[in-house]
Parts: sequence; structure tokens; C-alpha cells
Amino acid sequence: MCDEEIDDDENCAISILNNANIAPEQKTKYISYLNTKINHINKVSDISLWSQLLEFRVIIYNEENIVEYFLKNEKIDSYLIDFINNGDKNLNFAELLNEVDLSSFFDSILQCARIDNIKNRQIVSTLNFEYSTFNISNLDSEKFKILVDENIGEMNENSLNFIRSNYPNDLYYYVNHNIVEYVDIMDNNLFEFNEMIEILNWDIDDDLKIELLGFTDKQISILGKIIQLRLINLFCIII
Repeated sequence: MCDEEIDDDENCAISILNNANIAPEQKTKYISYLNTKINHINKVSDISLWSQLLEFRVIIYNEENIVEYFLKNEKIDSYLIDFINNGDKNLNFAELLNEVDLSSFFDSILQCARIDNIKNRQIVSTLNFEYSTFNISNLDSEKFKILVDENIGEMNENSLNFIRSNYPNDLYYYVNHNIVEYVDIMDNNLFEFNEMIEILNWDIDDDLKIELLGFTDKQISILGKIIQLRLINLFCIII
């Protein structure tokens, strides 16, 4: 074994790592010197070595190895986080969706604050799962916005109320992205006057604003004008 680098071919490297007669500490040292890239992490039978394979980037950076590591460990640990974040290619998990259940992987990615935002978006967008009700708490603002951008959480009453309570600073980002659906689900119980005031200032279709205005008969001051609204079949605007 040389002092600096080892350039064994892949089959030789796998054979050494799978050799039961070689002590674990010697395998770890071997990995730290190994220049060779191993294409498939599951070729190494000793799962206890997998974290070192990731740490020293001996494993090819691809979606299959990421998923294989996750499924064996049933969690996203620091080794996998660093491996994902430091990869030099875009990730696309679409081709794996028909081969393995990735729902637990998806959920874990969403809850992992340390995943780089660029990698997070690549994973979320290509897995393309959707929550019928958005109920994921404690996301940082940027990761929340990624989910909104990728249409992960359906706009409905439960989702809207959850986001109102858990992401007040990002509420309008969510509403703006889903403004048509927001207006579609609106009713007297769900209506929030202050939200409407904010939305009236947005550059959106006037018909959407009119629909929201129909949920209130309060006087609204906008740009120095007083608008008295009555929804009968038309609106009377008093300047």
C-alpha cells in the first residue's frame, strides 16, 4: 500500500473492501488513500464502510448511490448531507420513481435544514411529490419557498390555515403563487380582511380582486380614495 494514493482498479478495490480477513481499520485507511471511483455503493458488502466511502468521495456521485445509502441507513446523516451538497452534477430522481418507493426519502429531504438549497430544489422538483394538505413545519424561509415554487402543497382550506399559523412571514408568497386557487376556495369563514387589503395592491387580474371584495362591506381606503362596496350583482365605487 503506497503512502499517498492508491489507484487499484474498481474490481480490485471492491475485493479488498469485501475481504473478511482484512481488519476494518485497515479498510478505512485504504479508503482514505483510494483514488479509484466505485460505481455502485452496494457492491461493498460491509455497510459500516459506506459512510467512509461517501466521506472520501470514493463512490460515484449519482442518484442511485444516494438513495441506496439512505434506504440502508433509513435517515439522512451528516455523511450523506455532505455528499449531496458537494456533488458536481445536477440531480434528477425521476427515473427512479418507478423502481423504488422514495416517499420517505422525500420527507427526510424536506425536513433536513442542512441540504443546500440548490440541491434541495433539484431533488424536490424531480421527485415531484405533492401533499394534499401542506403540514410541514419548521422549514426555513428559502426551503418553504422552494416547495411553493414546485407546487408541493395543494392550496386548500387546511393548507392555508396551517401556513397562516406556521409561516406568517411567507404567507403572501404562498398566496401569490396560488392566487387563482386561493380565490376559488375563499368563503366567509376563510376570508381575512387584511389579506385582501394586501392582495388589492398586487398586479393580478381585477376579476380576482372583485371576487375577494365581495366578502366584505367595509369601506376601503386605497390611494386616497374611499370605496364603498356592495355585492348585489355589481359593485358601486364611490370616489
